[in-house]
Amino acid sequence: MTAAEKIKEMGIVPVVVLEDEKDAGALAKALCEGGLPCAEVTFRTAAAKESIRIMLKEYPEMFVGAGTVLTTRQVDEAIEAGARFIVSPGFDPEIVDYCIGTGSCQILSRRNIRGTGSNQSTGGSVCGNEIYADRWY
Repeated sequence: MTAAEKIKEMGIVPVVVLEDEKDAGALAKALCEGGLPCAEVTFRTAAAKESIRIMLKEYPEMFVGAGTVLTTRQVDEAIEAGARFIVSPGFDPEIVDYCIGTGSCQILSRRNIRGTGSNQSTGGSVCGNEIYADRWY
C-alpha cells in the first residue's frame, strides 16, 4: 500500500508539534490506544527528527510522516528517522525533485496547489514515481 493510499484509508492524520522528544513515546501510545496509529510530526521544532524515530521505535506499527518540510536537509532527516511520507506547506520544485529522487512520498498542501501553474503536472502529490491527485479533500 502506498503512503497516499494509507492516508486515504486512515481518513485523518493528526498533525503534531513536539517541543520535546521526551513526549513522543507518550503521544504515540495515546494515539495507538485511541485507535489512530498515525501522525504527521512537523519540522517546526528541533525535536521533530528524534520524535519520529522514538515514535516508530516504540510503536513500529504506526504510520508516521514529517510535516512542514522546507529543505532537502529536512527531507534527509525525516527519512533517516523513518518517516513514511513528507508534507510540504507549498510547492518547491527542488523539494519535489529531491523527494522523487529519494523515492519518498511528498504531499503538498491543497491550499497551495490552486493557482500555482508550475505544479499542476504533479496533481498535488508526488509519491516516488507515482503521481496522486489531491483527491483526499
